[in-house]
Amino acid sequence: MTAPSGSCVLNCGFRKIESPEEYFKGSCFRRGIKLYASNHVYGVKEEILSETAPSGIVARCIPQMKSNCDYDVRPELENDLCRSTLFCTTAQTTVPENGTCTIPGVRCAFADMIACEGSNDENADPTRALTDAVDESLNLGVEVVRSLLGEVRETYSTMQVASTVPLKINRCNLLAMVEQREKTFYKTFVEKSVEELAEMALLTRDQPAADRLHQERKYRIRSTMAHRIKTRRQAFKALANALAAPRPFRAQATTYGRNAEAEANRELSMAIELPIHEVGLVVHQVQPWLCGSPDGLVITGETTRLVEVRCPFVLQDSMLIDYAKGISNIKFIQYVDDQLTLKSSHDYNTQLMVMLYVLNLTDALFFVYSKKQSITVEVKRNDKFLAEYIPKMECFYFTHLLKALGKK
Repeated sequence: MTAPSGSCVLNCGFRKIESPEEYFKGSCFRRGIKLYASNHVYGVKEEILSETAPSGIVARCIPQMKSNCDYDVRPELENDLCRSTLFCTTAQTTVPENGTCTIPGVRCAFADMIACEGSNDENADPTRALTDAVDESLNLGVEVVRSLLGEVRETYSTMQVASTVPLKINRCNLLAMVEQREKTFYKTFVEKSVEELAEMALLTRDQPAADRLHQERKYRIRSTMAHRIKTRRQAFKALANALAAPRPFRAQATTYGRNAEAEANRELSMAIELPIHEVGLVVHQVQPWLCGSPDGLVITGETTRLVEVRCPFVLQDSMLIDYAKGISNIKFIQYVDDQLTLKSSHDYNTQLMVMLYVLNLTDALFFVYSKKQSITVEVKRNDKFLAEYIPKMECFYFTHLLKALGKK
């Protein structure tokens, strides 16, 4: 089954369904599209064992509760849906049960769906269980986003002396110093309420929302562009114009990195035995001119950590670290006191520091993936670094970049 775009035909293994709306409630169908698009269910395909045997559907499904590893799903339905069997398999169990998930304590959307389909209750809604299961998965992301936006945070900003006797220093209102056109632009496109920020972070998680993601990002300083501002080599005006109208860029290395990221996330999730929660575009609550798109978040008890993944194209089939000789083959990873660390001068470090600041977090897992070897480096937030460079970025935004954005 594939996520449709426009008109579509679903092939369920029995016969072609020309009008999906006759079989699926509209709300359930839309939620199913989002579920598939977010890779919650993936690897869905029709499996034909022989020419005479009926075809089946197999899939991989990311667990919604308690379980930390993906599991295989194999629904087997008879044509009249009078009898059905569901096989859910992980490393812990392979015992099938009719109409139930074989993994104790884990809600399975497929199992609940089959249970409803096989029910004798004529009033049972076959879409209700699937809808509830999807809501449960999506609500987890809502809770994560709300927790990020709801916490009190320390803010580094451009300051000014309000009085000398007694000495009083206040945050400088840079917005009041710009022209009316830029001020209107900022209030229209950049300033957002907390509710709007939460909605943006959730809606930009999926690929169908890519246009919204790029639209919102272009109004702000992104964590990925922060290093160019920090190490400015151009005149302020030239740099602002370049950042306001970036050239489309797609290289073989970039394509490989994006394609390998899903596998890297799965490998990291298995290694740390924790699910990685997806978040879309996160905008700083107090300084909405600053934003970033984290690769993921992991939660342990009361602690939330940022996850950033890199898949170096030139090292895709290579060993990353020679532990015996203490040598790193990664240009941005080095040994310091026998510990692997991210180079503080590299743009990835600037990106992580800004992303931690936007998310109001203190720790990050920096995961570097290759087919031969992967490593995880723990990165701590450096507030001395942020206190120096965040005000400089703020000044650059209101003095130069906002003016360039208003002209586009």
